[in-house]
Amino acid sequence: MAHIVILGAGIGGMPMAYEMKALARPGDTVTVISDAPKFHFVPSNPWVAVNWRTRKDIEVDIAPALKRKGIDAIIQRARRVHPDSNQVELDDGSRVDYDYLVIATGPKLAFDEVEGLGPHGGHTQSICHVSHAETSKLAWDGFVKDPGPIVVGAMPGALAGVDMGVRKEKPCIVESCQFAPFAPISLHMKLIANFMIAASLASAALTSFAEGAAAPAAKPDLAKGEASFAAVCAACHGPDGNAVIPVNPKLAQQHPEYLIKQLQEFKAGKRANAIMSGMSAPLSDADMKNIAYWVSSKKAAPGGAKDRATVLLGERIYRSGIADRQIPACAGCHSPNGAGIPAQYPRLSGQNAEYAVVQLTAFRDGVRLNSPQMTQVAAKLNDREIKAVADYISGLH
Repeated sequence: MAHIVILGAGIGGMPMAYEMKALARPGDTVTVISDAPKFHFVPSNPWVAVNWRTRKDIEVDIAPALKRKGIDAIIQRARRVHPDSNQVELDDGSRVDYDYLVIATGPKLAFDEVEGLGPHGGHTQSICHVSHAETSKLAWDGFVKDPGPIVVGAMPGALAGVDMGVRKEKPCIVESCQFAPFAPISLHMKLIANFMIAASLASAALTSFAEGAAAPAAKPDLAKGEASFAAVCAACHGPDGNAVIPVNPKLAQQHPEYLIKQLQEFKAGKRANAIMSGMSAPLSDADMKNIAYWVSSKKAAPGGAKDRATVLLGERIYRSGIADRQIPACAGCHSPNGAGIPAQYPRLSGQNAEYAVVQLTAFRDGVRLNSPQMTQVAAKLNDREIKAVADYISGLH
């Protein structure tokens, strides 16, 4: 039987390990070699940088996670590969034999190729690694307290200069590793950065700064929220937001911004549901805010996947997507543990499977129209795949 070795346990290596294990024959073994004991979900690095996540929220212990799937892990740096003897040499001098080798170590960052680039002695912040993101968080906190010019973007291999010297008091440049340079480039980088601008990432913050300090938003009244929820919502969604009727969603621990948006769209007719349209009609914006923040403070009850026959399919779609049909991984937006992203993507962890099936089907069939992104994703899923991913989500935590 074959021994499959995967070098690297990052955003490429971990999904590859699960995929290889799923495709392997009985008796084949899969081993992952990693120089670090923890996996970090790189797409969530930006949220660490702006205080929406912590390092702990986006990291997973590699060895236990792989062991649950029958995959071996070696937590040690690989020194070199010996293709003539089909071996990987480790830092301690030992060697690991392989029949098939997958190299998924990712790029080596090359901040030093551009003068002034990078978080180590340069003039830019980075979110390429979670450690960089934590450093960026400190810079972001300082920026929010005392804002100035900012550029958010990526450093591509082919560069065009953007002069940031218009206001030289406090330039703040944040770059992404998605196009980190790999070829030698020599540019003066005192206040010149070379980026593809991703201004949308900073537009909300910059707009508020440009318009001056706005009046502080009124805080939600949780006591009123509890009373309103008991009167209007509890019959369907449970007294604490944990709906026991499978076709109704759990609301406990959901992001309040998402709940407010849905209530507003039910009321405005942008999301069609006869019951919810009637329930939301008499609610004011303040009522919605009070309800959303109260129920989000309640702890969500854990769920559990029920269909053993499809749970691996659901996990594969959620974590890796279906590349040949251009179906993205759910985890990319909703995070590996289903926690979602506040104000953007809802929490899915432990959500009732029947409700998730209804919503995915509604997106796919053009019944639910308030998320073009989800319409595009669901349009490519068949009934079996929808049921599989919904069942998997219900057991996710």
